[in-house]
Amino acid sequence: MQGKKDILTPKEWIFILEDEKGGYILFAPIHKVAARISKEGKEEIHKILNEKTTAVDTNSPMYTFFKEKHLLEFPLSWKIEFIKEQKRKPKLTISLTNKCNLRCLYCYSDTGKDDSTLPWETAKQAITCVTQKAIEQGEKQVQITFHGGGEAFMEYSLMKKCVEYARTIGLVNNLDFVFSVVTNATLINQEKASWMKDSGFTGVTISLDGINEVNDHQRVDQNGRGSFLRIMEGIYCLNDVKIDFSIRSTVTNYGVDKMMDFVNFSSTNIFPNKGLIHFEPLSICGRASKTSLSIKPQKFFDNYILAKQQGREIGVDVNCSLDTFKKERRKYCGTSYGTMVCVTPTGDITACSRVTKSSDIGSELFFYGKIDSSEHPFLIEPTKIERIIEHGGLPAECKNCYARWNCQGHCPFMRYVDKGINKVTCALIRSFLKYYLTKELDLVYQK
Repeated sequence: MQGKKDILTPKEWIFILEDEKGGYILFAPIHKVAARISKEGKEEIHKILNEKTTAVDTNSPMYTFFKEKHLLEFPLSWKIEFIKEQKRKPKLTISLTNKCNLRCLYCYSDTGKDDSTLPWETAKQAITCVTQKAIEQGEKQVQITFHGGGEAFMEYSLMKKCVEYARTIGLVNNLDFVFSVVTNATLINQEKASWMKDSGFTGVTISLDGINEVNDHQRVDQNGRGSFLRIMEGIYCLNDVKIDFSIRSTVTNYGVDKMMDFVNFSSTNIFPNKGLIHFEPLSICGRASKTSLSIKPQKFFDNYILAKQQGREIGVDVNCSLDTFKKERRKYCGTSYGTMVCVTPTGDITACSRVTKSSDIGSELFFYGKIDSSEHPFLIEPTKIERIIEHGGLPAECKNCYARWNCQGHCPFMRYVDKGINKVTCALIRSFLKYYLTKELDLVYQK
């Protein structure tokens, strides 16, 4: 479960929400329990949660309901899952380069200031080390993701070298290597798409912010030219060789009202069958902190819901990292556990793929090791991992929030940059949870 200094009580997994009609909802996310309750029921629950045992009627329907649903006990399955998650999975993120051919207005990495590229020998050592870890743990599959502060295909030759080396040692050691990449797709041509298909890339995420007008306002190159047409050319090449991919779209107030237009465009021009669009609200960090770009939570929420409904009708899945109903978690991500292994272009090891340069805000926290040329190439500093885990824990101000199990304080990087909780993030996660929870209960009580 958790450390002795942080023992959980039922008040931290059982919540009472007020709905829009003035009624009340019992919400126990990790027990998968939700129900409408009366004012009297609410008062009785408060007594139970505050452990006023002398005032609690143990024969009451509410108390019986609590016992039947095991609501006063922390679920055993969650304790077991927590133990499982402490094991470091054989995953490696490689940030090949900080070079990028675009200058997106909101870039978290603020590209253009650093052209560092990962030396081949360092990349090779990292792949060798993650292979050894997989063998030691008895794993049969290793995941390598190319992602980071620049555009991976700026160093296509180096990417190919990494993939070919990984596949070679995978054959020798009976390991299956799975590859994924996050890319702006502007450099993907037919030859690269065919190579990706032959190499077994199963996860491809393309950054595209919307229809032509929106994307070309936000995602420009170093000469201020839009990137939409070049991205679409890359997409057509991937479709030609039948590689599945998803779209990652950053939403600002400039394009928030055109989210549904983008879903409609995608269904006919991007996804020949079904597809997936990740809409994410703007994060104010990196270059975005120097612009007038912004996003209003309610605007994003309203348009996201419309876009998701439209997508469901035309075969385009729409999601968002803040849309977390029935997606409860113990921690937000691998960064929160200090388990993410991302090798930067300078050979540093970072717990967050958004932090790849020593000049980045957060490098002082998230850099926790270095690739070395010795027999043990991952030089890890345990005290730094402890700091990362401590930062990645649930903030004190989130302890009594009904969204805590679906959010866990959200992105550790954004919390560090903001020096607190991102208010847009909080508002949206709570809005999504309450919206879907109310909608589901309405269906139940209509039957």
